[in-house]
Amino acid sequence: MFRFPALFPVKIVASLLLATAVTRAEDDDTPIFEFDVQPILQQHCADCHGEIKQESGLDVRTPATLLRGGDTGPAVQPGTTERSLLFAMILDGTMPPKDRPRVSLAERETIRRWIAGGAPAQKKYSVVQGPRRSSITQADRQHYSFRKLVRPELPTAVPGKQHSLIDRFVIARLQQRGVGFSQRADRRTLLRRACFDLTGLPPSTTELDLYLSDDQDDAFERLIDRLLDSDQFGVRWGRHWLDAAGYVDVYGSDENAPQIRVPPGGWRYRDYVVDSFNRDKPYDQFLVEQLAGDELSNWREATEYTPQIVEQLVATGFLRTAIDDTDQDVLNIRSNRFAVIFDQMEIFGTSVLGLTLQCARCHSHKFDPVPTRDYYRLMANFTPAFNPDQWVKLDQRKLADVPPRMATEIDVHNAECDKRIQSLRGRLVQLEWIADKRLLPAKLKAIPQRDHKAVRSAFKLPAEQTAGDKATLNKYAVELAISAKERGSVQSQQERDEVARLANQIREIEASRRPGYGTIQALYDTGPPPVTRMLSRGQVDVPGRPVEPGFLSVLCDSEAKSRTPRTAADAPSSQRRLAVARWLTDRTSPAGGLVARVAVNRVWQHLFGRGIVATPGNLGVGGAKPTHPQLLDWLAAEFVESGWKIKPLIKRIMRSAVYQQASRRVPGQGAGDPTRVDPENHLLWRMRLRRLESENVRDAVLTVSGKLDRSRGGEPVPLKVLPDGTIRIDADRLPTPTSHWRRSLYITSRRNYHMPIFGVFDTPHMTTNCTTRDRSTVVLQSLTMLNDEFVQRQAVFFAARLAESAPTGKRIALAFQIAFARPPTNSEAALSRGFLADQSSNARAAGTAEKDAQQQALESFCHMLLNTNEFLYIE
Repeated sequence: MFRFPALFPVKIVASLLLATAVTRAEDDDTPIFEFDVQPILQQHCADCHGEIKQESGLDVRTPATLLRGGDTGPAVQPGTTERSLLFAMILDGTMPPKDRPRVSLAERETIRRWIAGGAPAQKKYSVVQGPRRSSITQADRQHYSFRKLVRPELPTAVPGKQHSLIDRFVIARLQQRGVGFSQRADRRTLLRRACFDLTGLPPSTTELDLYLSDDQDDAFERLIDRLLDSDQFGVRWGRHWLDAAGYVDVYGSDENAPQIRVPPGGWRYRDYVVDSFNRDKPYDQFLVEQLAGDELSNWREATEYTPQIVEQLVATGFLRTAIDDTDQDVLNIRSNRFAVIFDQMEIFGTSVLGLTLQCARCHSHKFDPVPTRDYYRLMANFTPAFNPDQWVKLDQRKLADVPPRMATEIDVHNAECDKRIQSLRGRLVQLEWIADKRLLPAKLKAIPQRDHKAVRSAFKLPAEQTAGDKATLNKYAVELAISAKERGSVQSQQERDEVARLANQIREIEASRRPGYGTIQALYDTGPPPVTRMLSRGQVDVPGRPVEPGFLSVLCDSEAKSRTPRTAADAPSSQRRLAVARWLTDRTSPAGGLVARVAVNRVWQHLFGRGIVATPGNLGVGGAKPTHPQLLDWLAAEFVESGWKIKPLIKRIMRSAVYQQASRRVPGQGAGDPTRVDPENHLLWRMRLRRLESENVRDAVLTVSGKLDRSRGGEPVPLKVLPDGTIRIDADRLPTPTSHWRRSLYITSRRNYHMPIFGVFDTPHMTTNCTTRDRSTVVLQSLTMLNDEFVQRQAVFFAARLAESAPTGKRIALAFQIAFARPPTNSEAALSRGFLADQSSNARAAGTAEKDAQQQALESFCHMLLNTNEFLYIE
């Protein structure tokens, strides 16, 4: 029997099929396709890969279509079952799907023998040559998120009502259900809501007084402006983006709790994000820099780095957030390299495009019109930087923040300085040792006689000492200690002069050292673009046909526009990621419309607790439907036409009546009962009650205690793991005395292990990224606020702040103002006074002095306020 080579051209194979059937010997029992194989495939596979539907582009009806294969390459390689995807997937149970009957052992054996025997058929089948027809249809492009962005018409205004343009979209939906807005929240509630939404901090007493004393109609607008101008705005909104980007401060998978590996310079990406939000950098520029900042300038040939070049290189840290353990040699294998690429594609897809691209890695997407081919075409734009065949390991994928030539010059110069200093210090150590040896007999008198011989034997030049010698000398380190003054007393004048000369030379060389440079954890092309192949079922060891770099077809007007433009031969990089960034930020393209919708929806989510689309990481067919689709498109159009600016978008939303509603509706207000027609408040007939995120809980505690360190930027505050397994700030390695009270954004962030106050309040486990934070309510939250050492200590500081700022009779009112931005009610004041009296009485009964008893009572009172729902929630 003639057997086809594994990579025999499909066209030739097809032409030989008839010959294979005709020349079979009479005693040949190799299965024939029409008689033996076709019935099996018809029963198990044709529903998904037959006449009506060809998932992943595969048609199993003929040998020719099996040879041609689908999106991931040929399904059958005649003569070899090892390289035939059809047999491999049947063998491992991947296909048919688990809800379908299994292929029996006898049927498997039939298919195996058919493939091994050359895949013969009774008749000849022709293979359709030429490009495969795109599976994207115009109907696919009509999904709301895949359409080009067009500004919708405004709903008709309600007569006699002063509604913003945003309100008109919302009220139109509410009126369809016979309900309206709730009453406007009171000024103190709006103040607290705005402060937490824009800065992540409770209002200060100064801000409270300023806002309440402003009786102008636009007082709330001016409050918004002040908060948007605050340098804490970037800290708050930077955290939102860092969640979506999957940023953490540590290397790798972070699976070993005590091992906290922080990459040098990784924190610079975090600071880039914070600064970008504070400066209100246009969102399209923000994306371009993160996807292709290294391709915006010829940094490799630059003689000097401008601040802009450094910033653009730092921005590419967005593409360095996926789990990467390839710095460990045992894990630097092909499958792990691809895992990094796949994870980064997933992060990119959910954060920027709002699509679950990862589903198309193994097969054409089940819901969205994203064929496998498009997934790998898009991935091909990133493989010049993530080349699995010429991989740059995690710990080596970094740049200096000075030009490469300058970094090399600095390294060479400083290495020469180190070499000269080492030589000089060697002679200095030798002179010191000579003097120490003269002093040794006198020093021996202070230690037992029995150890004199051992000490003399161990007393060698440091470079010559063994581990045993060092242990012997360390045993009597105190007794054998020798000061510089003692050495000078036994040295000759010539020796003292030489010591002075050597010390002076070392100082001169140290002064001549060139300043060092910082590290950037960047992404950049590491060489010529490799060939990117589709992977059968996403398996890295089963490569399929090669693909050219391109974009998602459903977001392009034509096949020609879905291909990445070719780069000039003299370009310093492939420019592929820059092409992706330009495609995504083209306001006239479907891609630009989708990116704008994703961004606007995420802003809405952070201000209302839920997006217009409830699945911000999935605006595709399988995601949640938008509650207000026209409003989403209108806001996206406004966003783009206003220069992709985030701050004006936020301000526009916060000025609306829908944002300024109370979270509690007055019974009987307006027509209709919204709790019946919209119990989940999808249509926003009131503001949602929201719990503070974990970082905001800690930052709020520090704010009311008066200890918050608002400084921005720099290396993360170090952590340590205690013997009991809990994570704490490492007080022994703090750069400043108040570093442990910095905002939570600057505490070392990890993938899996968090400080207690973070873990119980739903800080996400960052396996890839997080587009929506969970909001759980569990008993551990109450126990943490009651018993955590941090909370208890801050309650003490809160009480001390009250004692210093107000007389005894006014401390309750001040405490409520600081913690809740409001005065206590009469009943609350009475209950508080009774609580303080009881606690003070209990302390005195335990033998505590009167003054201390009052302070302890105040501390307990402050601790109680920190444990209230009102402290942890935004109305």
